Amino acid sequence: MSVLIDKSKWSNSSRRSSEYSGQFLNVESYSEFIDYHCKKCSRHCVFTPEEQKVAFEVDKKIIHYVPSLCSECSNNYEVLKALISKYQSTWNRDREFLASNRKFVSDWLLAVKEKNSYGKRVDLSRERMLTKLLRDMP
Repeated sequence: MSVLIDKSKWSNSSRRSSEYSGQFLNVESYSEFIDYHCKKCSRHCVFTPEEQKVAFEVDKKIIHYVPSLCSECSNNYEVLKALISKYQSTWNRDREFLASNRKFVSDWLLAVKEKNSYGKRVDLSRERMLTKLLRDMP
């Protein structure tokens, strides 16, 4: 299925980028299917014209964007981000008590390591902090 590209709905940077890169010079352009492989599970995926329309015209992603994760891995990644955020909030609230709670710190570290395995926005400093905290516990 062909999906007409509406450059007027792109982000400002995408519109500027397309002017200088020579892409989309025709008045009417259509999105094409783009193949990619998930960075996490290596599954073959397709970035559909419909998904591109949402990404570029609604979410305002830069026009050179191609997803790096399949939908399943992307959903899992978002769940991990939310879980880590919850751990961080709990830590901020009860740091004194939790600094000696091996189970809490271990579970948080496992979540951080799993998130880091997706290769996106790797958080090595948090991983090091939690590893050191565990190592220094009695």
